[in-house]
Amino acid sequence: MPNRVHIISHPRSGNGKGTIILKEVMQILDGFQLEYINYQTNYATHANLLTKEMIHSSGDRTIDYLLVIGGDGTLHEVVDTLQESKQNIPITYIPAGTGNDFHRTWYPKAGPREIIEGMLFNRQVQDIPIFLFENHLSNRQGTVINSYGLGLDALINARAKANLASVSPSVAKLYHRFNLAYLKAIVESLNTIPHFCLEYTMDGTTYLVDDASMVLVMNTPYIGGGIRLDNRTQPRAHELSLVIYHDITSDAVRDIIPRVFKSHDYQSSPYINQISGQHLRLKVVHDSVLSQVDGETIQQGPIDLSFRLGSQSFYFPKK
Repeated sequence: MPNRVHIISHPRSGNGKGTIILKEVMQILDGFQLEYINYQTNYATHANLLTKEMIHSSGDRTIDYLLVIGGDGTLHEVVDTLQESKQNIPITYIPAGTGNDFHRTWYPKAGPREIIEGMLFNRQVQDIPIFLFENHLSNRQGTVINSYGLGLDALINARAKANLASVSPSVAKLYHRFNLAYLKAIVESLNTIPHFCLEYTMDGTTYLVDDASMVLVMNTPYIGGGIRLDNRTQPRAHELSLVIYHDITSDAVRDIIPRVFKSHDYQSSPYINQISGQHLRLKVVHDSVLSQVDGETIQQGPIDLSFRLGSQSFYFPKK
């Protein structure tokens, strides 16, 4: 008889969507006569603590099923804690956030029942690539599931969250449905585009970008709930994808916007560079830059980060 299903859920994710999906998940598990225990997050970073609590309470018993319900940020916290604790526990993830770029990348058409049946009956663990990073200024280590962004990306992400927090629940649902908070944040940020000097080293070769505005270390081509910022990033390629938007003027904006929202022809733009490799170091020494990891804002400051490839086990729905 397998162990119970351990659920880590964020009920308030997706403007309350997490609560609705959690109820649906419990009904499905009840139908399969499976025992489960639900750990609910109450604040940012709470999923980190709940994951540690789950590991500790299990003792020597194997955790057969770990089910995460929430947004990309909740999933990030769980993966980050498992990696830090060196626990090889497969995750089953059901999206309930505002962005859900992980779900969009790996199994975009699967609903809660299909995902749960993949966990119970498919039973084929998939080790997917993630990124491991080290902050040389704070000695902090962490993980990246979707992307680590510097500059404009982080600014837009922070403003999108502020836009959602400033409206009523009914308007927030509308924002969520049509991704309006992120689109509004893009428009608002065009007047305050950051400019900074970036030094990066990919696989031993160092480059200097005098005027960078947005720098992304990407494991998926999407950010902001499905906005494609690069069509060369392939998560199954097992490589770090670095995308740099640079020398951003009004002419550059007129060049980039149609590519992002229509043509997706990034290769021919003089303002967008993409380079891939296995080991990456980013430095922003003389400027203070806002950053984000998997949608969670990190305090503004100088940057000195190293990235390398790692992996995390998941149960995916059957194709």
